[in-house]
Amino acid sequence: MDIFQKQSKCRYHVTSLERQYSLILGISTRQGGFSNGHYASLNTGLHVGDNEAQVIKNRNKILTECGQALNQCVFAEQVHGNKVKVVTEEDQGKGAYTLSDHIPGVDGLVTMKKGIVLAGFYADCVPLYFFDAVKGIIGIAHAGWQGTAKCIGKTMLDTFISLGSSVKDIHVVIGPAIEKAAYQVNQAVVDQMPVHLKSEAITAISDEQFLLDLKKVNQDYLETLGILNKHIYVSSIGTYSHLDFYSYRADKKTGRMMGYIMQ
Repeated sequence: MDIFQKQSKCRYHVTSLERQYSLILGISTRQGGFSNGHYASLNTGLHVGDNEAQVIKNRNKILTECGQALNQCVFAEQVHGNKVKVVTEEDQGKGAYTLSDHIPGVDGLVTMKKGIVLAGFYADCVPLYFFDAVKGIIGIAHAGWQGTAKCIGKTMLDTFISLGSSVKDIHVVIGPAIEKAAYQVNQAVVDQMPVHLKSEAITAISDEQFLLDLKKVNQDYLETLGILNKHIYVSSIGTYSHLDFYSYRADKKTGRMMGYIMQ
């Protein structure tokens, strides 16, 4: 059984951790929304060319199902980098209704405040959800291969520590993302990964082509940084083949799921 459990046509949640740590932690699907064509039907990305009004309706539907409101959300620009921003109540609503006021230049968001929904967009890239229930800190990051290569997991960890976290108290959920069998990359990509070339995350299929498990890379790297293995929870859901999720590699022109966390 996967850690992400289907709650409705529109969303999957990690209910076991939600109950234990008083969180909302989930990801939307591509089902049950208002978008059409390539974006059918629950696209949450304003940046992919979809009708903006339909995207806002989709976002509202997901948040309403969670008992929250879209104006509680904070969205990052997501530039495939490793920068992280600590946000407060003053940032609520940024990026929620328009691209023009998202948090610029960052791929990770962190907060110590309750009632703020931190959100990100995904379609094969790895959603990383961080939380420290002792200090009351949560975070979300967007880790594609570039963000993974640039060690966004370490930036998130360093940000938590700067806010008073102890590494032993930090938990990380690694959400649905492209599966290893569908993710073929070249030597240049593999050379940038923050794990040893003999890692189980990397399998050579020719001299220059490899299958890469981005979820496993992030898991292994986070463990080298001191996150306890028992505090890392990895989804087995592969977005390339699962019909509930968007996949950029499968479809190119497509929508985005929304990952979200709140305390």
